[in-house]
Amino acid sequence: MFPTIDGSLHRYVRVFVSAPERSEEILLRGELRRLAARIQVFPAELLLKSLGREIAAEQHSRGLPVEAVHIEVWRIDFARSDLEPRSRNLRKFTYDVGAQ
Repeated sequence: MFPTIDGSLHRYVRVFVSAPERSEEILLRGELRRLAARIQVFPAELLLKSLGREIAAEQHSRGLPVEAVHIEVWRIDFARSDLEPRSRNLRKFTYDVGAQ
């Protein structure tokens, strides 16, 4: 019926890992990036949990400590008054490595 701008081009995923003495945002590559692209469109808990688990495994394989993986899905909206872009958080998810 009406066009929409709510698609993967107007959404993005941010991922942070944390452990004692460490808290940082990470960039995703390869399969992790493909999974994050699916999450942009459909941020379901099952997909978020899978991404958290895969990131924790990848960090451990590199010898990096990780206690939690924090995943945020954001959407860019445009204000009606001035069409200024604004980011809005759609979903936050934390994968607790110790609880798994």
